[in-house]
Amino acid sequence: MGITVYLDTALWNDLAEGRVEGSRFEQAVKARKVVPVLSFIHLMEFAQTNSTYRQAVTDYIDRVIASAEPLWIKPLPPVAKSELTYAFLRFAGIDPGPVKIFEHALVDVLTAHMPGLDKAEARTYKVTRLVEVMSGLEKFKEHQSFKKDFVVPQIARLQYLRFGGKLEISPCDVEYVGNILADLPGHLTTPNGVTIEILPEIRGNFLSQLRWEDCPAIELRVAMMRGLAFGDGRGLPSDFEDLFHVCPALAYCDVTFGDKKTYAAIKRGRGSKLPRKNGEFAAWVSSL
Repeated sequence: MGITVYLDTALWNDLAEGRVEGSRFEQAVKARKVVPVLSFIHLMEFAQTNSTYRQAVTDYIDRVIASAEPLWIKPLPPVAKSELTYAFLRFAGIDPGPVKIFEHALVDVLTAHMPGLDKAEARTYKVTRLVEVMSGLEKFKEHQSFKKDFVVPQIARLQYLRFGGKLEISPCDVEYVGNILADLPGHLTTPNGVTIEILPEIRGNFLSQLRWEDCPAIELRVAMMRGLAFGDGRGLPSDFEDLFHVCPALAYCDVTFGDKKTYAAIKRGRGSKLPRKNGEFAAWVSSL
């Protein structure tokens, strides 16, 4: 398989509108040297723009991927749950198998029921049609409210906590990290079909030895939240998209591009890995 590459939404827009020269990238995709990785959040961001503007970029993506199938990456919540499950099974001395992050169809990475979206039919949709359908779904409106009601208060909470001078954060520091580690369920089923009950004492022992290396997407999410909180500006609803798609992509794709704010937040938050800046795309693709 070629190099898995996750592009920031703004970079897809720049390619579609010719602000960034894209022929080398398109050739690399066609030759399967590069595998584009897309996410549900890409579609949500495209759906927020007017129909003429969004069709230009979705048509461009459809042309790029017409000759080579892309991969779809799962959003942060199921990735976080997979990371914790994988780490716990290893803690219990059980071979968990690989963490599955990518799928070949959008419908296979959706974690919420989407009334109005026929999954069987959606498998045949191009990106342009997927965005058209999703922009009219009630779930899209709920997503807009979630950004405003959840992300901004979470960042404000971290801004409040920062005055305690706490710079180093460990995975088991639940007070600071929030409830992301609560994604570990009360019961787990092993690859062999055996169900394990995770008692409070076992959970405590597990969290006490959990390392960031075991959950890279969660680590980057915490770093970015911390970086946004330690920034000068207030948290914005648009930060939701960056948190929920850049962090899993940065953890598991070979190359990830992000905007300046995302780069600065993860760097400020001491993330273990940084995305490439959108402005570096031309030089990167020329080096292929």
